[in-house]
Amino acid sequence: MGIFNKFNKKEEIRENDIEGLLLSSKLDKFSISKEMSLQIPVVSGCTNLISNLIAGLPIKLYQEVNGEVKEVKNDVRVGLLNDETGDILDGFQFKKALVEDFILEGNAYAYINKVRNNVKSLNYIEPKYISIFKSTDPIFKDV
Repeated sequence: MGIFNKFNKKEEIRENDIEGLLLSSKLDKFSISKEMSLQIPVVSGCTNLISNLIAGLPIKLYQEVNGEVKEVKNDVRVGLLNDETGDILDGFQFKKALVEDFILEGNAYAYINKVRNNVKSLNYIEPKYISIFKSTDPIFKDV
């Protein structure tokens, strides 16, 4: 009987047992939030390293003219992506937030604020504020 009691016991997960937390989340179909995952030092450090490296890369725009590729330097879009987005975040913070969301959430969202054909700003949107509404019509699908 002692053998069966050993297998029926549920092991408690200690607060500092990171491996146990991750393993139990896999086995119990339990998901952890972005904030909880960033409390794990390895996840936080790796996410910061990757997002800082990518956010520090400048985005360049190229144009093909007569079969030759040239860099476009004085374009509003390059300034929006690298310097000032027109939102409360600058270019570095904007790219960093998008990369962090993509790594931890699987999605990253930004709104392109346009007036006619002119882009006025790029606005970062947190994934928790995004929801998808599907129609029930099987023929004319709309999301």
